[in-house]
Amino acid sequence: MQQAVPLANHDKTYMQHYLFFDNKLLLTNDNKIPLSSEKVLLETRFSLDSDEECIAAVVDHVPQNYRTVGLRDSYDLLPWQYYKRAGKAAELLYWEQTHQYCGRCGTKLIKTSAISKICPKCHKEEWPMLSPAIIVLVHNADKILLVRSNTFCGEYYGLVAGFVELGESVEEAVEREIKEETQLKVEKVQYFGSQPWPYPQGMMLGFFAHYKSGEICLQTSELVAGDWFDIHHLPEIPKPLSMARQLIDHYINTYNYKQDTI
Repeated sequence: MQQAVPLANHDKTYMQHYLFFDNKLLLTNDNKIPLSSEKVLLETRFSLDSDEECIAAVVDHVPQNYRTVGLRDSYDLLPWQYYKRAGKAAELLYWEQTHQYCGRCGTKLIKTSAISKICPKCHKEEWPMLSPAIIVLVHNADKILLVRSNTFCGEYYGLVAGFVELGESVEEAVEREIKEETQLKVEKVQYFGSQPWPYPQGMMLGFFAHYKSGEICLQTSELVAGDWFDIHHLPEIPKPLSMARQLIDHYINTYNYKQDTI
């Protein structure tokens, strides 16, 4: 795996180039972030975890000695710092491609910074917008609720999740999504943490919720399976990258610790 190191300086020659072809990240054949690029179709600069700038760009072909990997798959190949940069690069490029004209009057927007544009006619300003989504682990002692969405690529189980709707708090979104998808009622909703989710511009907000009442009745338009599972006998679950896995691991570790201290 490539080691995360400070970038040399602001000279473009030494900047990391987060290149994308067909919505996939380009890496060198030895799984490193390129320090240069050939012809690009779209380019922007950004920084994330330091003052060092990086390049985000869309290219028109895969150069020799490069290969493409899915953004999620790059998590297993890159240092965390570089994976997060790749995610921000993908989000910025998505925004560049989908927000070229003013939504109010249709005039082509003018870029004013890496994360802002303005309409020269009506002066409406635009910034990249995030789509907040909740994901929740419902627990009942040593049992947790796991579900399998009809959008999952595989046989693994995850957690109830969904986008926050207009006019509701994130806690209300937690209760609504659980009720809609499983008909269960919960209580003691507790915030756990958040995670950038650049697929394409999401923000995952993780929660725990205690089972209160009801029997599982799945919303079949969203879910193909769901049940209570003993935390010591789980089916296939998401990779450590995801907020779902972080919630599951945290609950299991906390529950086991409490049992050991009784």
